[in-house]
Amino acid sequence: RLVIFKRPSAILRLLVLVQMDALVPVPRCCLEHLAGIAATTMGPTPPHDCLAAFDSQSDELFAISGGKLRASHIGSDEAFENQFNQAEQHLQACWDLGGRFWELRLRAADLARAWDGNPSSGCLGCWSAMADHSDLMLDFGRTPRVDVAACAPKVCGAEHVAGVVLPRWMSTMLRTRAMPVPSPEFVEVRELSHWSFLPLDLVVAGVDRCGTNSLWRGLDAHPHIEMHFGNFFFRHDNVLPYHDEVTELRDMFQGRLQRGILRGYSDPILYRHRRVRQALSRVSNLTVLAIACDPLGRFEKIFWKFRFCCKDGRNPRPGKPCHRSLSELLEDRRALALVEEDWAVGEHLLVLLRLFGRRAKLVHQELLRLAPRQAFQDLARHLGIEPFASGLVFGRHNSESGHRTDLCKNSSVLSELQRRFEPEYRSMEEAVTLVLRCMLNTYGRPSGGRGGPRGTPTAADALRSRRGARLCKRVGALPVGGRRLSRSAAPKK
Repeated sequence: RLVIFKRPSAILRLLVLVQMDALVPVPRCCLEHLAGIAATTMGPTPPHDCLAAFDSQSDELFAISGGKLRASHIGSDEAFENQFNQAEQHLQACWDLGGRFWELRLRAADLARAWDGNPSSGCLGCWSAMADHSDLMLDFGRTPRVDVAACAPKVCGAEHVAGVVLPRWMSTMLRTRAMPVPSPEFVEVRELSHWSFLPLDLVVAGVDRCGTNSLWRGLDAHPHIEMHFGNFFFRHDNVLPYHDEVTELRDMFQGRLQRGILRGYSDPILYRHRRVRQALSRVSNLTVLAIACDPLGRFEKIFWKFRFCCKDGRNPRPGKPCHRSLSELLEDRRALALVEEDWAVGEHLLVLLRLFGRRAKLVHQELLRLAPRQAFQDLARHLGIEPFASGLVFGRHNSESGHRTDLCKNSSVLSELQRRFEPEYRSMEEAVTLVLRCMLNTYGRPSGGRGGPRGTPTAADALRSRRGARLCKRVGALPVGGRRLSRSAAPKK
């Protein structure tokens, strides 16, 4: 057996433990050769440093471990915020101790079956002994998967957390004897980080089916903006990001980290998810962009894309119901209620604007359609960068012109849908009013014309009327705020 020791002297030597129990000094020149032999004959060095560091702080480390990381999908925005705050407090406390915060994901039920009744597992009868503890925080024997947070000393790597921290945490929480090390197929360990470390300056957060593709592609055409598109925020439902995810996003912008380059990300459904809104609010100095559009026009596009029957009567999405017209959908009240609930926008957009305040920028789709250069130059001013090139052409993407459904051919269908979408129009009106209030507080009230307080039609009237394009263009062109606010509650590592 070969064991490597480091002597606390200027010249390092290896001491080889041989079968005769003699310690033989070895010259320094043989260090690399013998280290290679050790790696091939006896595997990695046991984590003595991690074990010693963990035992010296075990009480403090256990006190801030065991918290839940999965975001609950039931509850208000306040409940989500409380869950984020609690996880951040544990993360901060762990970093204050000089440790690293980890997620331990254990396939508990599979591990119980593998251990219970197996004499060679080293845990014969463990799970049976736990059955009497009804007050345990976690029922390992019945839960398919256990996800908890654990704080470990900085010297502990992922393999040490699985081999040292997890068994001790399990034996402490389950109030039983020392637990053996779970096999690698039953446990996954990943280091956690904080949202404030995401290298993002701006995000296109929605609204889907309102022109987000045209918006982020137009922004990406600016030499001082680099945009990326994807599902980064939906890979899991944790209230904290993984350390390797933060590193991945930094690598994505590699080479564009120099001063003056804004790093942007686009996903058109970010606005409607409570967990993602809370995560974005913790990114330092992040500017959030959103598009407002006619709720009825958006609904018609969604129906045409996802619910409109093909010529043979089938839905383009296999297994999903379809309708041959909007009038047929109105007769199917159950299907209509489901569509309205799934694709409602107004309340989510209001929460987003209230959460970010002056860090949010609302643009109307009609401005992008009728005066794209004006819209993008206004965005450039808001972001504090130079104007777009004069010869740049802003295209439209994922746009379908012409009559797609019977909406514009059936006045009774149009009137009924306008009535049903009244709450959405009111929410949109409130969202635009909120933006205008922020603008007036920053820049003062605009003077003259129909921009005055008495002669201004409401945003809902603008969205409903045939003059909506011109009126909504005026509203969408107004800037939201002149500076960004940092709302990050990020702990400093």
